[in-house]
Amino acid sequence: MPEHLFCSGGSWRDVGDVIRDRVLAVQRSSPELRDWGREVLVGTTPEEQLRSLVEALIETVESGDGELSVGETAGESFNRRRGNRLGIVATVLAESGWDVDSCQE
Repeated sequence: MPEHLFCSGGSWRDVGDVIRDRVLAVQRSSPELRDWGREVLVGTTPEEQLRSLVEALIETVESGDGELSVGETAGESFNRRRGNRLGIVATVLAESGWDVDSCQE
């Protein structure tokens, strides 16, 4: 992908745009993930909430083949109980009103 963009006159910004678009697609949820996220994101401080989310995630979803898979959505990983844990964390936090920008400029 990056080689094609550079050979056709693309820039690093173009590469970043393509990667951002693929990563943002990972943050698609499912009704089951939304319900679960509301249940497990508990605590009075952000640290407590994040800790409760991560602990529940480790108990509920097996790790996939890599830390971040752009080939499946957070909802798909959650429904299979295996896969993209990082995408699940970002999705649950974003849906809960946290300022989550996985592609800041």
